[in-house]
Amino acid sequence: MDELLATELSADTMAALQAHLLERSQENDVMVTEDFRLSQFWYDEKTGRALAQEAIDHSTSELKIAFVSTPAAYRDFLKIQSEETDEAKRVVMGDNVYIFEFDRRFGEKYGSHFCFYDYNTPTDLPEKFHHFFDYVLMEPPHLFSDTMRWLAKDVESVPGKKDRVINPATFINSQLLRKQMKADLGFYPTGFCPTFESKLSNHLLTYTNYESKRFGLCNEPDDNDDKEKEIKADNNK
Repeated sequence: MDELLATELSADTMAALQAHLLERSQENDVMVTEDFRLSQFWYDEKTGRALAQEAIDHSTSELKIAFVSTPAAYRDFLKIQSEETDEAKRVVMGDNVYIFEFDRRFGEKYGSHFCFYDYNTPTDLPEKFHHFFDYVLMEPPHLFSDTMRWLAKDVESVPGKKDRVINPATFINSQLLRKQMKADLGFYPTGFCPTFESKLSNHLLTYTNYESKRFGLCNEPDDNDDKEKEIKADNNK
């Protein structure tokens, strides 16, 4: 608090002001609770920070990042931003970073950096966001490849940026959709498996359309390949 202001206020007024500032700070720090009816499961801090830092590292200097249905990762992005020691960089760090969510509680929390997103109408977004982002992080609210197709189209190219033909993007999705993720969207599983604050979540994989040193290679067997081999073996009997 400003020292000059502190000397001009009475003790009672100062105490009331400090209590108000503390209350506002606590309100801002409160995380929106999970709503399991909306298939919401928050990443733990280790996962959230890893995903947010990956987005920062692979975005351009403008940091045009979309956090789609990944509010916990956006939360940890804001933590990373607050820890930036370069004040000028910290101030502008989140200017072009947005959270896309169906849950309007995040609109109350994040204001102008919130954009309502409904996977039933995935392309119904403000025009300013069309081909705007240079990094996308998404976990579809339901584990279907159709809910991600609009983003797959949007990351195909970046007009005006000759040095970047493909936009880097990360999707969190089921291990059972490995085949569709590769064939339909061009994303491959990595070795990074997100972990969650709740133990009720499914086992998911992290898919990227680029090679990630942080996430590494996926060593998990593809269950779909095993099933196809079993079917072929049965047909050959």
